[in-house]
Amino acid sequence: MTTLGSRLKLSRKQRAMTQKDLSEKSGVSQQLISRVESEKIDNTTEFLSLAEALGVSAKWLSKGEGEMTGEDTVASNSSDALTYEAQELAKTFQKLPPKQQAVIKQTIKAFIDSNKSA
Repeated sequence: MTTLGSRLKLSRKQRAMTQKDLSEKSGVSQQLISRVESEKIDNTTEFLSLAEALGVSAKWLSKGEGEMTGEDTVASNSSDALTYEAQELAKTFQKLPPKQQAVIKQTIKAFIDSNKSA
């Protein structure tokens, strides 16, 4: 599958969903889904919502890289599932030196603590 539109259509049809079904599940307009599938547009910032609704890898859907489903598949029915974006942030975080990781952890903890009282 070489285009976003063809990957989107394939994954939608494999799940026996109409464009309307996908629109309702993803929150993305049916018109946008139609335009992507008909290749009138070849990019959308909504691919994360679409991948989640379809239960496919966001990386595969957006770029055609990796497996259709796999470790970066966005699970729409699990509150414990990380979005593709969160997974990418975690991978980047893990590559940082320990001192930078510690600073980021402290910053996040301080942010969370400050919002608990708000």
